[in-house]
Amino acid sequence: MLKSSSTLGVVQTIGRLMLSLFPVMWVKTRVLGFMSRLIDVEKHPQLAAKQAIYALRSQRLQYFTFALIAIPFGLIGLTALASSERTPLTGRWRVILLSPAEEEAISADLQGQKWYDTVRDILAQSSGTGQAPPILAQGDWRWTWVDQTLRRLEQAVRILHNTEGYREAYEQHLISQDGDRVLYPPPPKYPLLPRGRASSLLHEMPVHSDLDHEKGAEAAQHHSHHVAPHTLLGPPYSLLVVNKDESNAFSYGFGPGGAGGVVVYSGFLDDILDRKPAALPVIQPPAPPPAPKSLWSSVFGSSSPPAPSPPPLSLPGPTPEQTSKLATLLAHELSHLVLSHHIETLSKGTILFPSVVSIAVDTIRSLLYPLTFVVGPFFGDALDRTLRMGLDDLAKAGESCTNTSLEIEADIISARILALAGFDPRVAIEFWEERMDDSPPPKGKNVRPKGNEAHP
Repeated sequence: MLKSSSTLGVVQTIGRLMLSLFPVMWVKTRVLGFMSRLIDVEKHPQLAAKQAIYALRSQRLQYFTFALIAIPFGLIGLTALASSERTPLTGRWRVILLSPAEEEAISADLQGQKWYDTVRDILAQSSGTGQAPPILAQGDWRWTWVDQTLRRLEQAVRILHNTEGYREAYEQHLISQDGDRVLYPPPPKYPLLPRGRASSLLHEMPVHSDLDHEKGAEAAQHHSHHVAPHTLLGPPYSLLVVNKDESNAFSYGFGPGGAGGVVVYSGFLDDILDRKPAALPVIQPPAPPPAPKSLWSSVFGSSSPPAPSPPPLSLPGPTPEQTSKLATLLAHELSHLVLSHHIETLSKGTILFPSVVSIAVDTIRSLLYPLTFVVGPFFGDALDRTLRMGLDDLAKAGESCTNTSLEIEADIISARILALAGFDPRVAIEFWEERMDDSPPPKGKNVRPKGNEAHP
């Protein structure tokens, strides 16, 4: 019940109600304390009992006033504790303030064609012109190259989901002759398992009791067990290759049925293809059909020489090294999808941080109530704007640190995905070093964003 975005809304409302009582409690505490100090017990010993009552009430009101401030933050801490979980594969503790129903709604809004429509809207908003860049057709050889590499990496994700099969394969790898030559990562301490949900247990309960077998059997035929999207995370992933000169890519989405996917810019493909020339496989064109022979030439033959054959056609094709670099970036983006970083970022950026900032502003304003009461409402409004701006900047700084940690986590998991897909994970080191290099790309092209910059 506490693991929901609406929970923080309730906590915020409770906090506002309690903090609205803070000025009254603060004034009463000061009045009772003043009255207790005002009584001179030496001159009026008959008032000693009344002074003790005033002092006791003042102390109790003081504790109650502190509780008014502590309870909202305590409720936030309790909500965060109830929403905490370990990240699969890495074991990092994180907070996701979304209920299963909210996650299902997000996944349903991105399944199938909806994912492509949502990504086109994102690209249009980030373009500056309001129009999304052109999309490469599936018949384009660059799209085929990226798609084949992505599907190869999907097999590694399936291995991560199959915990028992992964362990058996690793044990066979250790006793095989290729155990010293092929890099095969061991099973992780925190496997890629579905996160437990109480709602899943409720849906697995029988519809009717075992006493009424006829009704139970009849209801079972019409009852479909509900499967939450977090239990089906994994392939297949959607893919979009955008005709844009920027050397970048990003992942977006959450859930099964193609609700998560990867967007690759053609500028990135051009970048890795330009660094080292691609192999140009020679493709012979089909031979033209022979010309019909006349009766004269069929009987006496032809004295003219045969027509020369056309030169062979050269079509671009990436080398294995370039495919490995493409796989490095795709594995990085797949890691974001496998670890549900989109849901984590959405939970923190739109639910947790705004709620904490709002409650913190209300608390500071309540503590400064004596000052705002004296100087008037204009100062209170200015103070409110200043506090919100400062806390928003602080939240953005924390969000930037969080994004950096998520990028590092994706780099770590991408090495495992590359190895399980048959790529050498050490290629990732060279790839990211090239992306971090400040030297301009070859052939005099403009400097593109580096790999450590944020995705669009």
